[in-house]
Amino acid sequence: MAENSGLKTRIVNMKQYREKLARLMNQRLKAVDAGDFEHNTPTFIWGAPGIGKSMILMSICKDTWIDAKDAKGKPVFDEKFLSRLRPWDASQWHWFTEADTTELKKNPQGWVLMDVRLSQVDPVEIKGAPFYDVKNAKASFLRFSSILPNPDSPWPVFLFLDEFPLAPDMVQSAGYQLINDRKVGDYRLPERCVVLAAGNQEQYGGVHFVMSPALESRFDHITLDIDYDGFVKYMAAGHGYDDTLIAFLQFSKEQDKNAIYKLDAGAGNFPTFRSWEKGARKIKYGEKEYEALADSVGQAVASKYDIFKELTKDIPDAHTLVSKKMYYDRVELQLVASQKIGNHLLNKELLTKLNEDTAFDFFRYFIDMKNPKDKTDNREELTILFLVNVREQMECLDKCNKGYQKALKAGTIKAEKMESGKVINNLYDLIFFKWNTLAEID
Repeated sequence: MAENSGLKTRIVNMKQYREKLARLMNQRLKAVDAGDFEHNTPTFIWGAPGIGKSMILMSICKDTWIDAKDAKGKPVFDEKFLSRLRPWDASQWHWFTEADTTELKKNPQGWVLMDVRLSQVDPVEIKGAPFYDVKNAKASFLRFSSILPNPDSPWPVFLFLDEFPLAPDMVQSAGYQLINDRKVGDYRLPERCVVLAAGNQEQYGGVHFVMSPALESRFDHITLDIDYDGFVKYMAAGHGYDDTLIAFLQFSKEQDKNAIYKLDAGAGNFPTFRSWEKGARKIKYGEKEYEALADSVGQAVASKYDIFKELTKDIPDAHTLVSKKMYYDRVELQLVASQKIGNHLLNKELLTKLNEDTAFDFFRYFIDMKNPKDKTDNREELTILFLVNVREQMECLDKCNKGYQKALKAGTIKAEKMESGKVINNLYDLIFFKWNTLAEID
């Protein structure tokens, strides 16, 4: 759990944090549509270093572009086009051509993040660069495009003032009017803009400037927890990271949390959520695993992963595991096996390659999970983990359900019954039934 260090704030996990950010933007958009331009709820996010304060926010914005659909339900943009432009990142917009901008206007609901490291900003930069406005015969200021968003932006914008407590008093004071009145000098924030700020608590070290009570009271405050479970789910959610690495994170979540997150000031490399994803990306694009992790999360953790990988190296591919119904008595081995199969169902690209029958076979692997040396052990935690991860993945569930319907019709499986006597004839009722037959676990 997060250390609040005297902060009287609500502690949220990654999912709650994500939902909170989405609500803030949607509330602002509803208020503007209703003509209420005074609705202003700047929010301060406290938390330990490297746990996803900005990572999650960027992910929310990215989803509004990746998931954009036209009237026929087809994706608005090609993924390669989006990957090249990254329109969810405001720092990219000054590079766009007129043709790029015209194409992006197909999605006026795409959210954009302007991530500003406030500790690196000079007080005068917030107000802008002075210039003489010849047309209107007056002195004025030009905004710095890397600090403040375009006031005429048609896209919803998050202005994220990161490292706020590391900013000197003069910088914080310069941001006061921006946070409170949504303006500074002649500049005004775009109407569809939400102001956020973030910082680490004082116990995590570094220079720390305390906010004045007047400025502090302008924010709502929440604290993001060190959410191990949420981080593992995020890493497993279709990013293409190594199956065994994800399984190692899942195993460490239960057995050795220090392997996932442990601040070690002065050590250079130590495990945080940020450094784990950095290492995973390097492995994804071809760097040697030990070197990638040693240089990101530290040699001690990299060595632990080496041992884990050696132990699990003989586990076959997902299709072999499912077709031969291979289960393992050792939890480490079963974690890797489950991860390989789960990735096929939760990764959109891999899922499209499965026909409906095979998709349901993959799904059944989790529902029927047993320890081969203990038939009474149904691997409850792994089954629940899978059901938690899959319950909102409608594309996956719909495909598996079609396979389930075909299996029922062909008689290759028998329909189960609930306690009420109702016959289970769809996958959604089956999930509900299986969920309630499993004991509650933390």
